[in-house]
Amino acid sequence: MSKYICIDSSVLVKVFIKEDDSYKVKILLKKVLEDEQIIVLPAFAGQKSVLS
Repeated sequence: MSKYICIDSSVLVKVFIKEDDSYKVKILLKKVLEDEQIIVLPAFAGQKSVLS
């Protein structure tokens, strides 16, 4: 298993906004914490917007 896990913001937002499958994110994050993985953002998340 990789020490790193990439989680998109569309997944993380389900922690704060309750949706039908929000419980799955809690399960995922619990597993990430138990496995001591490091959460990283997708490569494009740090790039400046073309519209800026």
